Amino acid sequence: MAQRRWFSSTAATASLITALVTGAVTGARASTHHGTSGAAAAPTCHYTVRYDGSAVRENPDTDSVVRKYKQVGDGVTARWPCEIVVDTESGAAFAEVVCACASDDRGWMRKDQLRAS
Repeated sequence: MAQRRWFSSTAATASLITALVTGAVTGARASTHHGTSGAAAAPTCHYTVRYDGSAVRENPDTDSVVRKYKQVGDGVTARWPCEIVVDTESGAAFAEVVCACASDDRGWMRKDQLRAS
């Protein structure tokens, strides 16, 4: 079986960050939260799950192990910068999400199953 490959270009990530900051992209929204001390925490990316049974996978590919399922309306977050990876075999785009269920605390969800929140 051929090994899957993913790509995440630094230039593409930089373009996405620029678009997010300028408001040109609505696929993810970054925000900075302030704690009780008033100091800014690290920015995060916020998404809302669009469909019941949306899979959180170990790796960004359609054949990867499913670690968890999310339901419509569930909120998920990712660390900054918001990382989107495309599975070159299937063409599916995956967004990184924080998930203790994954071995490296990084789960992956199909981007088309999420919306900015």
